[in-house]
Amino acid sequence: MAKKSKWTREGLRTLSPGDKPASFAVQFCDENCAGGWEAVLRAIRDMDPDELQIIAICHDRDGSAPEGGPWPPSSAKRHFHIVIRGGEPSVKPRVGATLRRLGIAFRPGEDDCMRDAHGIEATGKLSGYIAFLLHRNGYLGDGDARYGASELVSNLPEEKLEAVCGLAIGGPAGELDAGTMDRLRDEARDLGRGFGNFDEWYDELPFDYDQKAKKMKDLRKFYDRGVTDRCSEDENVVRLSIFITGPHGTGKSTAAAMAVDAPNNRILRVGGGGRGRFDDLRPWTQAIIVDDDVSPGLLNLADNRITSPYARGSNNLWTGGYFVVTSNMSFDTWAVKCGIDADQLAAARDRFYICAIMGDGRDRHLGLESESHRGNEQVERERLAMFLDFQKKFNQALSSYDPKASIDYESYKDPAFRKADTQRWSDSPAFWEQVEKFSALFWKDSDLWDEPYDRKMEHLGKLTDDDIKCIADKTGFRQVALVFSKGTSLRSLLAEYVREHDPDDFDFEPGLPPEEGEGE
Repeated sequence: MAKKSKWTREGLRTLSPGDKPASFAVQFCDENCAGGWEAVLRAIRDMDPDELQIIAICHDRDGSAPEGGPWPPSSAKRHFHIVIRGGEPSVKPRVGATLRRLGIAFRPGEDDCMRDAHGIEATGKLSGYIAFLLHRNGYLGDGDARYGASELVSNLPEEKLEAVCGLAIGGPAGELDAGTMDRLRDEARDLGRGFGNFDEWYDELPFDYDQKAKKMKDLRKFYDRGVTDRCSEDENVVRLSIFITGPHGTGKSTAAAMAVDAPNNRILRVGGGGRGRFDDLRPWTQAIIVDDDVSPGLLNLADNRITSPYARGSNNLWTGGYFVVTSNMSFDTWAVKCGIDADQLAAARDRFYICAIMGDGRDRHLGLESESHRGNEQVERERLAMFLDFQKKFNQALSSYDPKASIDYESYKDPAFRKADTQRWSDSPAFWEQVEKFSALFWKDSDLWDEPYDRKMEHLGKLTDDDIKCIADKTGFRQVALVFSKGTSLRSLLAEYVREHDPDDFDFEPGLPPEEGEGE
């Protein structure tokens, strides 16, 4: 195996304001921060570390400097270093925008030489760059001072900054020593035994991103060993499986997510059909919510033991305590669609608390139809306690669920397509009076009133839906046409009028319907 090269500042790429590197470093002087160094430090401390991670230091004790360069010894004129990277690997900060947020500026022309001589550059390995800033691991030049980790200023939590410094000065170019790796392997294995969240734990490790990529496979292997150890000791788990049936739009899945005893990032939501429904299942998943979808491996997933929806892959172990299904079908119909045979139906029902949405409006609640009897009495009691807690939280969430949009979209629509005003108008007696008046006018103007009923219906049948709506609109009954958006509805009213009324019953002049609210 080839020996890894040591980090060096020589050859690092000079960056421009428009670049978006994974990480970059800035070296500048007092004249480059209009608000002063203290203002830059305040901006650093106020920065969200989930967005940008920043480490800074002031060099003011060095007696040497590169010959011929724009930087005098820092003992004669202090300068500052800042290292910046995104809060996560996918975030790549734009150089110019980041410097403006920190109050740092290189003056065109005047500072070009400073900028090109390590003023703005890529960092390479971040641990190597920080070791350079502290003048450790061979980066101490003649006449230079050694700087302590306590002199670093950062927006990172104290423990994370300490870990980064330990990585930077603990070994060459930030390489992990054998003792550190052994400790991390033990942590990973213990985490697996407790079904902890590997991704969250790993993201908190203070490695450089390239180091993380190299170490992840190794540490994940030890995590999986811990999971296997735990499963071999005891594969039993108290699991509450609930089936909830109810109409669409009643808030079933929303309330279920609020009722399970699990944070949002440990809930796996399944819906939309297709293959690979459980590909994102992990040992740390605490709840599965199946929303209007079928579930392969139903008998295993709803049982009281650690299992997997697939016959492959340890990463897809199901260890959680909540398996919730929301559907508009009955349980038996849904189970059959999941592939449950008739002789397995009783076993499937016995694994679930089968419930339904009962009541209307604010009185909606989760009603229990049948319970699960899996396991011994102690398991049943624990599961019942879980259900009662779930039911209480579910009902609380359901009572506050309002599927109606709070935005008045009708006001943005063309008047011809608005429904809210016409719907309110159609509920009033005055509207139905207008419908009858339109019907009378329609037949008076047709010159068919004295003709037989069949002749009238023949004439009506020749008109299209749009013809009828157009007549209503042109004769001053525009809202009648709007409310009855389908001509067939208006057609049936016209036919009914012929059978039940004489047009001479009404004596009026056609005109627009009353304004909104009139006659209500």
